Amino acid sequence: MINSQVDFEASNDSAKNIFVLNSTNSSCNLSSIKMMGYIYLFCYLLYMIPIAGWFFLAIALVFFILASYSIAKRAQVHLVSKLVLACVLFFAGALLMVLGVTSTWFVILGFIAILGSLYLYYKFYHTMARVTNERFFLYTFFAKAVFTISIIILPIPVIGWLINSFFLLIAVIIEIIAWIKFNEIRTIN
Repeated sequence: MINSQVDFEASNDSAKNIFVLNSTNSSCNLSSIKMMGYIYLFCYLLYMIPIAGWFFLAIALVFFILASYSIAKRAQVHLVSKLVLACVLFFAGALLMVLGVTSTWFVILGFIAILGSLYLYYKFYHTMARVTNERFFLYTFFAKAVFTISIIILPIPVIGWLINSFFLLIAVIIEIIAWIKFNEIRTIN
């Protein structure tokens, strides 16, 4: 068993009575979590498709929540609540900014909601980086933050879409590296 904690009794220069204390990092469970992460990333890439992308984004979100839940359960941390609240704040903020055509207060509230979602995403990815011992998850947050800011700053139809897609592609590539490289899930205090 990879990355398991064991204890044993020593007798005459050999180990007797070997006890497995913690086997939460079995490769079978880790590979299923990574597979959910890969499905999430594939669907997230398809989010760039105009109009149909929202369907793939919903599927990506489901798999991301499932993978995060599995990691959180094994690491005994709270990840899913941060992720769900960040998503709700982001979509509420985006909706308020779209409605901001009628009132600047909607734009201001939407911007505050998106900033709140970025903070929760940071907490989420920071915890993911600590639990998986993979710093690329934190780099993913920074790339997605640039993508989010580019959506707000560049709402230009064609050029903005190309630039935003470029930032999204960079964020996904960094997150692919994170999902490929992580090999352990550890508990943190």
